[in-house]
Amino acid sequence: MGTLYLIRHGQASFDSADYDNLSDLGQLQAAQLGAWFRARKIGLHGFFSGSMNRHLQTAQAFSSTYGVLQEPVQLPTLNEYDHEAILQALIGQYDDSDAFEKQVTQDAEPRKAFQQIFEKAIARWVSGEHDADYPESWRVFKARVMSGLGAVTAQAMQLRPSANVVVFTSGGPITAVAQNLLQLPDSNAFNLNWMITNCSVSKLLFGQRGISLASFNEQAHFEGEIAGVLADQASGLEAFAAKPNGLISYR
Repeated sequence: MGTLYLIRHGQASFDSADYDNLSDLGQLQAAQLGAWFRARKIGLHGFFSGSMNRHLQTAQAFSSTYGVLQEPVQLPTLNEYDHEAILQALIGQYDDSDAFEKQVTQDAEPRKAFQQIFEKAIARWVSGEHDADYPESWRVFKARVMSGLGAVTAQAMQLRPSANVVVFTSGGPITAVAQNLLQLPDSNAFNLNWMITNCSVSKLLFGQRGISLASFNEQAHFEGEIAGVLADQASGLEAFAAKPNGLISYR
């Protein structure tokens, strides 16, 4: 039986013009995770990822401390959903095109206000009642992700029956995989998604009898008193080094 480690990318650049790049914290999260895999002597036989910048940058930072600099096999089927299209479909329902921006920017907690609106946008997408409004429906997205997962496990089994492989992807694909394996209804799927931390690990077991979910959203590598990579590389990030669980982030 093989093991597949699904890794969500490190923190991306939420407040910048291009979200699809890791922040300094995201780089550090990925490096800490690579060092943790190395310390636990987890031998990896294959590296896979989506094709987005944040996936590839996470793989690179992970590899720099894991000690094996291997380019991952890129699978666009493991890319994230188009969050801008999903949000825009909801914004289009506003009578005033500026109402959304005003609602977020004038709130005392803009990030919290944005998250609340985004959750409504996701619920609308997942409902399946407005599929024509999106370039990719939730149903099609799920099928695409599971196809990508199947491609990974097929390649991994060609490497060796008990291969350990790592997949760098995003929260949406991890949610789709977990929902499928746990047979959860669509309405509950994103209860999982909002919990997934950056650079968390979800472990799958696979073989001739199929795929099963062994663990979800592991983050032990960030818990407690952080040392190792953080202590060595946290110059300029003292705020994270100074508190327990300082590397944990959700967006």
